[in-house]
Amino acid sequence: MPSAGGNEATVYDASLVLTGNSSGSLLDRMAGRCLFLGPNNPKTGAYRISGWCTYSDLDGDMIFASDEESAGSMSEPGKGTGRILGGTGKYAGITGDYTFTDDYFGSPKDGAYAGAGKKSGSYKIVE
Repeated sequence: MPSAGGNEATVYDASLVLTGNSSGSLLDRMAGRCLFLGPNNPKTGAYRISGWCTYSDLDGDMIFASDEESAGSMSEPGKGTGRILGGTGKYAGITGDYTFTDDYFGSPKDGAYAGAGKKSGSYKIVE
């Protein structure tokens, strides 16, 4: 949707497959879905988005997070920060913070992007 300053207001719906650095690490073998919104510049590719993610494991237990990400163009990795807001089941009482990068490497169709990223941070579960 057109917006001020040559920007567009955009909503992003992301589907994720997560793998950990080691078997059994947090987020390993989880599926995720994120919903983001924010401005992007169609000429430069610069963007700044924020939103929420839900990650689910094979047992159906979930982790909830909020993320913020930005980059100067789609050809450079996006960088961001995230906060773990809580969870269900074995993740009840979880909190934490992380940083991440997203590297976009393809567009299978107009308006869709493929990429990979890395999260690094810490968490604790208070029962």
